[in-house]
Amino acid sequence: MGRARREIGRFACLVTGVAVSVLVVDDDASFRDALASGTKSEGFFVRVAIDGKSALHAFGDTAPD
Repeated sequence: MGRARREIGRFACLVTGVAVSVLVVDDDASFRDALASGTKSEGFFVRVAIDGKSALHAFGDTAPD
């Protein structure tokens, strides 16, 4: 992630006191896991989905920020 995105995530966490929620969707497990791991390490709350159907279900439960 670029510096600007890291700063946005950290700023949102500081302002709201809650990690910004991100939904990572990809059918390639290694790519999905790498992206989720990197995003988590930047302070975001990450949920993952393996396909569009799973993503819609996850989005319906709690919309990402």
